[in-house]
Amino acid sequence: MDFLANLEGTGRLLIAPPGIPPARLAYLQASVKETLHNPQLIADSQRMERIIEYSDPNITFKTVTAVVSGITPEQKAQALKLLSVK
Repeated sequence: MDFLANLEGTGRLLIAPPGIPPARLAYLQASVKETLHNPQLIADSQRMERIIEYSDPNITFKTVTAVVSGITPEQKAQALKLLSVK
């Protein structure tokens, strides 16, 4: 139950490829933050009953790390099985 609750707490993640230049990563992070704080986007999402929340990259990293480090071998096997379904 804790695993699922923690996983749900990550929300929808945007993931960049490994080795992305720091300047590009900083630009993308700033762009996402600006976009998700756009008043028109927020108003539109509320009207459509969609939740938009911005999470700081450091907080997101800590949350994901907690989820991944707490996973049991059985949960890992199940997750890999689910992810391999085509």
